[in-house]
Formats: sequence, C-alpha cells, structure tokens
Amino acid sequence: MRTIREVIERESQIPDNPERIISLSPSVTEILYELGMEDRIAGISAFCVRPESTMKKRRVGSYGSLKDYILKEINPDLVLMMSGYQNSLYEEVRAKYTSYLFQLPVTLHSVLSLVTMVGLVVNRRREASSLLSDLSATVPLPKKGFEKRAYIEIDLGGPTSFGSFSYICNTLNFYGMNTPYDYVDREWLIPDPDEVRKFDPEVIIFEPKMFGDRKRLNVDQIIRERSWEEISAVKNGNIFVTPGRYDFFAHHGPSFIRVVLPWLDSIIGSL
Repeated sequence: MRTIREVIERESQIPDNPERIISLSPSVTEILYELGMEDRIAGISAFCVRPESTMKKRRVGSYGSLKDYILKEINPDLVLMMSGYQNSLYEEVRAKYTSYLFQLPVTLHSVLSLVTMVGLVVNRRREASSLLSDLSATVPLPKKGFEKRAYIEIDLGGPTSFGSFSYICNTLNFYGMNTPYDYVDREWLIPDPDEVRKFDPEVIIFEPKMFGDRKRLNVDQIIRERSWEEISAVKNGNIFVTPGRYDFFAHHGPSFIRVVLPWLDSIIGSL
C-alpha cells in the first residue's frame, strides 16, 4: 500500500481579461512576463526575481504569507499560486479573491506544460503556444548510453533532496542520472547522509540557499562532517555548485529550460 497525495479538482470562475494579477509563484511570474503581461502584474512575492524588471513590482508577501493591507489596496481580480507549500494560503485567499492554484510540476515535461496552463488561465493561448514552441526547441537531448549515480541537495532552510514526484528527480532521470531517492513517492525529503554514502553517487550537485553567498558554501566541511570522503564523486572531483545567488534547480519557470538544462548538459559533457 502506498500513500500518494492527489490534486483536488475544483472549478474556478476566472475573469476573461484580468487586469490586476498577483502572482505568488516565481515560475508563474516569469511566464506572465514572457506572455507580455508585465503591465497586468500588480503584486508578486519576495522570491519572484525573474526577469530583473520584477524588482519594480510591489511585494505583497513571501512564498507562504501575504500582507492583508497590501492585498486590500491592490484588490486583485486574480491571484495565482502553486500547489504544495501554498495550499493552506490558497484556501485563505480564495475565500476573498478569485484565485487559481497551479499544480507543482512533477516531470521535466510538466515544467513545459505549465507554460500552456498559465496561458489558458490568463487567456493568452496563442502567446503561450509560441513560448512553448521556443522553449521546447532548446531542450538538450539526453546522451545515448549515459548513466551515472547522482545526488542533488538544495538548501531550503536545511539540506533537502527530491523523490520521484519532483521534476528535479525526473529531470536527472531523463538525462541518465539515477538518484538514491528515485523510488521514494515524495516531492522532497530530508536526506540521510548514510543512505547517500551507501548509494555512492558519481556526481554530486549542491544548490546553496537563495540569496546566500555561494563563496560561503564549504563543500569540504560538508564532506568531512558526513564522512563522504570515499564517495566516488568526491574522489573523482565531480562535485558541482549551481551558479548565481538565486534559486536554480528549485525554480521551474522558463529559465529552468533555458539556463538549468544547458548547465546540466555541460556537466554531463565533462564527465
């Protein structure tokens, strides 16, 4: 017997031409910009940083909370969120404002299909179709015969790795990388250092905390504290730290396709 969370199907009445949109999902915000809806975005979360012009937008709260007085001032006709961590907040907001909850991507392909869903919800079907076509054309093809054991860890307030219900795990699988948690029916989990050591990954990817200083990530200290000195990735120098100070694999907007996948492809090419 397995326990798997289902997405609750619920009909929502969405305005045909929303003019005051609040997006609390960084990926949805990035998609809205690429659909040409920058002028319709009245508020975003503190974690919406793509594209750079989001810096001009009003911050209405964090990923899991809102400032009520700002919400009242904006009086949005549509609030957009992502399933998972925002489920509880969604229930609160939809009681007062028209809202829509997108499903957190489970696969690499659902990262792409999110573009279509956002386009459908905000009534920008043609623009979404064009964006989807452009993004799909940039997806690197998997290397035939490539197979490695890999481990990825993101600092989301603590070490976090990913199971089979995460687009991150699925993306690594798509490119021939098996992880220690491929068969765990979870989106995310707290990794066990002993399990990782026994799995003996040939590739390790670390993503530091968003807005954190990449230079302060002491990989050598992590390896010592977890007794990972004999892991294949450590002995062969195949440890990689994601670039930039923003979320990288943890972000599933268009830049995941344009930036993250080529970076991953370059790593594969170096092995």
